[in-house]
Amino acid sequence: MDETFLNELNLHLSDKSYISGYSPSTADVELYDAVLDSDRLAFYPTKESTRYAHITRWACHISSFPDSCRAQFPAQKSSGAVETLLKKGRSLYSPPAKQKIDRMAPHSSNSSKPADAAADASDLPQTLLNLLNERGTVDSLSIAAELHEDHQKVVGAVNSLLSLTDVVESEQVSSKRLELTAEGNEIAETGSHESKVFNAIPAEGMPQAELMKVVPNAKIGFSKAMLNGWIELDKKAEGGPRV
Repeated sequence: MDETFLNELNLHLSDKSYISGYSPSTADVELYDAVLDSDRLAFYPTKESTRYAHITRWACHISSFPDSCRAQFPAQKSSGAVETLLKKGRSLYSPPAKQKIDRMAPHSSNSSKPADAAADASDLPQTLLNLLNERGTVDSLSIAAELHEDHQKVVGAVNSLLSLTDVVESEQVSSKRLELTAEGNEIAETGSHESKVFNAIPAEGMPQAELMKVVPNAKIGFSKAMLNGWIELDKKAEGGPRV
């Protein structure tokens, strides 16, 4: 890593969208291929992504163009500063003799199936970029469930992407989720307390005291069954109140 060159490139891009100014050119492709694809430098998601924020922003943007589009970028405009950067880049970085990999770009995919996304779950920031590329927007809770990842890990990956300039945008939203308690699960499986009370009473009725002993949560169920008009209580019955 040549820090002098990277500092110059970072400064050059501080007020420009592209190497030659405000439109892409072959200069962007050449420097991107030489610098970003070199194994000597990896901006994402290391501390260099903050140190060289303008390079990272530029690289993320260039990587968003498919190879077919980059191949059609026009020749760079004549500029002494651009030519100097290109010469230094050529002398310092030579593309590796292997298939080029866009480290900064979301991997192309023709499928948005959860299984495809889960395959990249070991690199959550890159996985999020892949999903954003496919779907446009995502929410962290759904992605955590889809990838079977802890939600806080997904939030951490989002924060990593937010630390990069102009890569992603986020919006804080609140949501409410209802979950059954242990009692709620019991009611869902076996019926409400009042229904249990009602079903426990035979046609001829039974003593209230006995009912309270044989039915779980009988006090709650008895009150609600009385309120609903399902049962009656004879307080003057022989031997004590009878339902």
